[in-house]
Amino acid sequence: MIYSEKCKSCREDFNISYYNQLVSEFMLLSDVEKKSNKEAFDSLSETINGFNKESCVTCDDVFRFEKTLTRLRSLARIKMQIAILRDRYKALVGEKRFNTYLTMASKEGSTEDLVRADIEFILEALHQIYTLMPAREELRGELIERAALVMLVTMLITLSLGSMVHYWTKMEIFPIVLTIIFGTIGGYLGMVRRLQAMPANNDPTANFLDLRYGKISVSLAPISGAVFAVMLMLLFTGGVLTGTLFPDFNLVKDPVDFFVGLSVDDNASYAKLLVWSFIAGFAECLVPDTLDRMVARKQRETSTQPQVAMPTP
Repeated sequence: MIYSEKCKSCREDFNISYYNQLVSEFMLLSDVEKKSNKEAFDSLSETINGFNKESCVTCDDVFRFEKTLTRLRSLARIKMQIAILRDRYKALVGEKRFNTYLTMASKEGSTEDLVRADIEFILEALHQIYTLMPAREELRGELIERAALVMLVTMLITLSLGSMVHYWTKMEIFPIVLTIIFGTIGGYLGMVRRLQAMPANNDPTANFLDLRYGKISVSLAPISGAVFAVMLMLLFTGGVLTGTLFPDFNLVKDPVDFFVGLSVDDNASYAKLLVWSFIAGFAECLVPDTLDRMVARKQRETSTQPQVAMPTP
């Protein structure tokens, strides 16, 4: 058994526990199984004897040991194990990829070589997923923490600037301030929700790379949420979006005082503004899709207008 002095901090780690379980299985093999593949038996014996108090079990160690151990198991035991491993593989990769695997998997009556190749393939796929899972979850946690920092800094700067402008001008500045804050919160929570909803049954490598190289876009989600919230507020104040679901504003006459003098009619409009500001940040496609529809509608109107013929000289 492995009880590494170097890994005192992770004695209950999955790698060590699983590795010890494999070592126990190796020791309980029948004499026939041990003699079925001398090269594999000698390799595992050397691996076990090679570990000492300075050793630390890694995912690679577990994978190599388990893959070699399958070469000593009897064909009957391998067939039983394949059924269990297939359930794990299906749960991790989803129905589509599992059905693709089944087209080349071993069937009843397949040769022993095909059955052993089948179980080695499943082990390779499972260990690849298990290896990337901790790294992916750690990276996802880092991205959420980074975006939270961006959100807090954005809110602090907005509140500070808003308070200073209000102190100097004595004008109503908090509708735009709260719009930015709620848009920032919505952008952050929307990003967290999308990260948590990222399907684990897709290609694990692709999922990891998406997170690895999407740090900037994820970190800027709170800021983009604030921008979308302000843009939506402008659509409200401009009368582009009207109705009972949208807030009503008391517009100022001087364009210079537009942002610092903008105010809402009543508490209901204030609440609607904050809710829509949050939605603009949370649903990142809401404002861009609205603008796209407005541009497309304008283009259709322009294309249907009769063209005026240019006078000939």
